[in-house]
Amino acid sequence: MKHKNIIVDISLQGVDESLEHEYIKTLIGETLHAVNIQSAHIAVVYVSSEVMKQANGLYRYVYEDTDVLSFLYDSGMFAEEEGNIAGEILISPSGLEKYHMDDWGEQRCIVHGVLHICGMVHPEAQESAMYELQEKILHNILKREKEWA
Repeated sequence: MKHKNIIVDISLQGVDESLEHEYIKTLIGETLHAVNIQSAHIAVVYVSSEVMKQANGLYRYVYEDTDVLSFLYDSGMFAEEEGNIAGEILISPSGLEKYHMDDWGEQRCIVHGVLHICGMVHPEAQESAMYELQEKILHNILKREKEWA
């Protein structure tokens, strides 16, 4: 599914690999569609464990590696219009290995980060509307991939 008005920038900083860029764009587009966001500019940055520790410490006061952090930016030109966002998702491959035992950890982190940028929050327990929506989005993407295979 092509998503109009969605810009996704992907960069690797101190890491060697990520999911295919078009696939990342699809994950982001599907997530935005699920929460009725019309226009977005999302940056996905893969970072080293050390960079993630620094960011996690600076913004959450937790001085350790984590899998994903997300940041909502002031939407600038989008600020006057509802349904438009801008933000950044940091992903640490070493954090993915630490916190995700299944094959969908990276996809789950991208969807999770986008949902946070869209304003969703969750308690520490994984039983929340945000987690339910996250898993529904992932299930729909996986189902579609199986149908196309």
